[in-house]
Amino acid sequence: MNPPARQLQAWIKPQLPVFAAILITALLGVFLNPAGEPSLFIFLPLLLSLILFGLPHGAADDQILARIVSRPRQLALRYGLIYLGYILIALIYLAFWWWAPVAAFLFFIVLTWFHWGQGDVFVLRGVYHAPYLSHRWLFGLSWFLRGALPMGLTWICFPGIYHEVWAWTVNVIPGSPQPWTAPPVPGPQVSLVLLMLFSTLVAFYIACIYFVSPKTNRGPAILDSLELILLSILFASIHPLVSIGIYFCIWHGLRHIIRLEGWFLYHPQIPILHKFTWKLINTFPKTIINTSISLGFLILLYFLLAPDAPNFQYFTGIYLILIATLTLPHVIVVSIMDFIEFKSN
Repeated sequence: MNPPARQLQAWIKPQLPVFAAILITALLGVFLNPAGEPSLFIFLPLLLSLILFGLPHGAADDQILARIVSRPRQLALRYGLIYLGYILIALIYLAFWWWAPVAAFLFFIVLTWFHWGQGDVFVLRGVYHAPYLSHRWLFGLSWFLRGALPMGLTWICFPGIYHEVWAWTVNVIPGSPQPWTAPPVPGPQVSLVLLMLFSTLVAFYIACIYFVSPKTNRGPAILDSLELILLSILFASIHPLVSIGIYFCIWHGLRHIIRLEGWFLYHPQIPILHKFTWKLINTFPKTIINTSISLGFLILLYFLLAPDAPNFQYFTGIYLILIATLTLPHVIVVSIMDFIEFKSN
């Protein structure tokens, strides 16, 4: 194993026990509150994501692009063009929310499904070096399942809450359509059938990756299986706002920041301007400017769109629109990273 992958493994592996401990704590909260009465606590993980790995995890995109693109040589001009392109893509998507909020929301679900699967597949391929991903059908199934856990399993297990979040988000837009245009809410029997089908697909995938892997190299398959089980428990048993907020901060966002560590330290196409070690004190200065800009834009949107009686639901809708707007250019940057990193493999 090459030094970058070995170092990235050393950074990512502690994530599993930490995530398991957080999951147990969340499950304990469900046990102590079996009625599932909503409280302000359900918004806490999303609020934390404003500063804890969630929103900041894409705030170094400009630096990644500036190091990939060698021209123009003038650093200020290079950053200016990068910001212009990034903001233009984001604004086009933001305008799409005003033009067709329902379609924009559905596109956000598909885009997030794609991107969160993309992030986990990178870890399986680039960090764990999972041998079974050389089979294209397993590669595609892995990508599908990793994105389906937060985006699909939450809809299967909590369709009513999924519908509520849709309404919070779409109704932020002035003149938004009536609730009948919302995605369908499956009944208990349909949800049970979908859950059984999804569980069968996960079990089928776990069995396949175990038997396809060489006997001497089943470590990646075991880690992959443990992650799938942990994430399945999280999204099937915890309120979607809590589970997705935890995942956004402690799983997806953290993994991307760890990936950036590898890029700044090791990638041959990226000039190493200075030592970039895995310490939060070195990580956050690289993201604080763009995170602050995003927070400022969030505040601006909130005051421009705020109703007479603003609440956490309304704020959540605005925040999700901001995240959606920033996700589209971020996915493009990550796709470029994937292409550069794996084109030689």
